[in-house]
Amino acid sequence: MKTKIIGILICLLLIATAVTTAGTVNVLKRASPTQLTDVEKVSQLNNFAIGDDLDTFIIDTMDEYHIPGLSASIVRNGSFLWTESYGYANISQSVYVQDTTLFILASIAKTIVATAIMQLYEQGFFDLDDPVNDYLPFQVQHPDYPSVDITFHMLVTHSSGIKDNWDVMPFYTGDPPNPLGAWLEDYLTPGGQYYDPDKNFQIWEPGTSWDYCNVGAALVGYLVEVLSGISFDEYCEINIFEPLDMDETAWFLADLDINHIAVPYSWNGYEYVPYSHWGVDFYPSGQLRTSVTQLRNFLLMYMNYGEYNSTIILDSDTVELILSPQLPPPYEDMGILWYKDYISGRELWGHGGAALGCRTFMLFELETNIGVIVLTNGEPDYDGLAAIIDALFDFAETPLFDIEITGGLGVTAEITNIGLDNAIDVPYEITVTGGLLGLINKTINGTIDIEVGSTESISSGLLLGLGGIEISVKVGVKEQTAEGIQLFIFTIVQ
Repeated sequence: MKTKIIGILICLLLIATAVTTAGTVNVLKRASPTQLTDVEKVSQLNNFAIGDDLDTFIIDTMDEYHIPGLSASIVRNGSFLWTESYGYANISQSVYVQDTTLFILASIAKTIVATAIMQLYEQGFFDLDDPVNDYLPFQVQHPDYPSVDITFHMLVTHSSGIKDNWDVMPFYTGDPPNPLGAWLEDYLTPGGQYYDPDKNFQIWEPGTSWDYCNVGAALVGYLVEVLSGISFDEYCEINIFEPLDMDETAWFLADLDINHIAVPYSWNGYEYVPYSHWGVDFYPSGQLRTSVTQLRNFLLMYMNYGEYNSTIILDSDTVELILSPQLPPPYEDMGILWYKDYISGRELWGHGGAALGCRTFMLFELETNIGVIVLTNGEPDYDGLAAIIDALFDFAETPLFDIEITGGLGVTAEITNIGLDNAIDVPYEITVTGGLLGLINKTINGTIDIEVGSTESISSGLLLGLGGIEISVKVGVKEQTAEGIQLFIFTIVQ
């Protein structure tokens, strides 16, 4: 499978050494199943060939691209279709990844920043074209364009002219030591400890170009603090995590049980090497930790245009604004800290993340109302992650059926639609071969419509023969086989 990702480069690049003792793992084992919702049991309990193939594909891709652990989930049409976890959260202690395992999200966290600032936008705290200097306790000016205002809109679209200077953006072992506002002031104002007019700002005028910027997104997080009057992490807890039932989600390690967090790893060519659990001064841009079963609530809220369990997190108009092009070509795929990506011809809204010991993606397709989350504690190439994402979308688009083969006057297959959508024009095929001297060879083709929860019958028609037969029934991508005995016109299925 060849998959191409077109879109926006995800930063939070690797500029740190936080390595402890090396560890090895020879076999990737699938995690033990955790408690599932009724909807998720649909795909877990059937043991469909496609489900088995999906497990095998994910495990093989993890092995090929050196992913020690992974959690993934599919959201479709307002429900959680499928959730599964694979591999190791902690190799040295042989701890498997569970659906509740916490992963660091890296830049997916910026979608939380977007949600927080746009909640305040809805409440009239600011307009997107307002200069941020009208609100900040310190002044932010581009050194080469001091008369050009940097606006909220520029910050949330990576067009402010602020630049990531990785020389002064270290990864710490543990939580960062500096308060967010103090660090940003030192980075963005002349005389600050981390200020550099050449390395901290682009050469172009604010609002005239684009470049992905973690510091700019962190400044948006700080503006949430300034406007709301409480810390950014507390604001998110009260206004986003609590109403979304994200009960074990936090920006700081101090607020979590570290034993619940997947250890981040790199691959040195022959073994996995762990990093320490890390933090950064610009923490709103990528330091959030949560599980796939919590993050899917957040994604579902966006797919429901701001609503989760009858609670309005964002107005639908605001969600549409966030998920709409904000910049002219060639940057028209940029929304408000969300962006469009393209995988195998699908147009997807979401965000990805890449940092020390993690690669993550959260994406959904407006056209099909299918969303996919993949969280890892490794550093695979994006081709590998994109291949898994593509497979998950393919799986979500495939109707789910149960097939029961019975005998009688010929062969009958009872087809039950146990998926989430009505199945229209799904191709089927019944093949019966064998009998004395191999004289029975019959194939019936057609299409079938089956509503969700309904059962339809398809038949081979009368069969004339004697002796053992082989039966194959294929509906969509689901295939079931059986053996039987044909006694002239009566079939016994074994």
